[in-house]
Amino acid sequence: MRARRRRARRASAVAATTSRRRRWTWLPRSVRRARLVTNVLQRCSRVTDRLARMNAPACSLLPRRGPVLAALALGSLASVALLFFRYAATGRVGFGFLLWNLFLAWIPLGFAQLACWPRWPLWSRLPFAAAWLAFLPNAFYLLTDLIHLRERPPVPIWWDLLCVQSFVWNGILLGFVSLYWVQERVERRLGAFPGWCCAALVLALCGLGVYLGRMLRWNSWELAERPLELFGELYTLLRHPTRDRTALLFPLSFAAFYGVCYAMLWVLAGLRRRPREHVAALDTNSTQAAACTSVRACTPRSTPSSAS
Repeated sequence: MRARRRRARRASAVAATTSRRRRWTWLPRSVRRARLVTNVLQRCSRVTDRLARMNAPACSLLPRRGPVLAALALGSLASVALLFFRYAATGRVGFGFLLWNLFLAWIPLGFAQLACWPRWPLWSRLPFAAAWLAFLPNAFYLLTDLIHLRERPPVPIWWDLLCVQSFVWNGILLGFVSLYWVQERVERRLGAFPGWCCAALVLALCGLGVYLGRMLRWNSWELAERPLELFGELYTLLRHPTRDRTALLFPLSFAAFYGVCYAMLWVLAGLRRRPREHVAALDTNSTQAAACTSVRACTPRSTPSSAS
């Protein structure tokens, strides 16, 4: 009997699967593929919406921008202080270009603030968004300044390593904060899945921008000065991607690294709010339980009437 029931269940499952498949067989193959892609995107959107709700809307990385800006300014001042102590001890700066690169890393943060200003209409914020995207690779470009590390007597190399790493850390944080502001604005307007797609595309473009800046020595403002030459070089790179492996692996590797770091920061920032929400929920439940207990204590008990 059990074997028959199992066989009957399998047969019914197979029949249901085949009927589901036959339901769309009369459609053209292109339409079926489009439906499949739509279903996959809808499921991905549901997953990202659930993750966003778990991590307190869009991870709630920056509940207030004032303290975050103050912390970033303090970190930048600490980096400048390390460089100043090096100059005071030796009389030589050695890494003066880091000051300029850190200044360039602050520029996209200002453009992101203007691009996300809620009181302005969308059309007036688009130029600031374009300027933010053009200057954002400068924040991540600081990571490539590690190639300048070498022995510079009488300064020990560990001091130079600490100095350069502090500038790198502040630059990456500035880039991530400005990216989060833009992603948060996109999520509020379109949803969590388009917001993460925007962040992934921006990080990929930043990897390409770091390659153009480090290997080909292009600057962000040259996008407005010599746009035809820049786009011609980009067209050559995209037309022959396998001609130079560095042109393909460098942007992909840096974009993947920045993406992993950004996702880790997003998750860790979301963990900070969960204990507070859990404690608040416990306090609410305990308050409700105490209120119910007091109501029960104040309510007089009804005694059954005696039969006459």
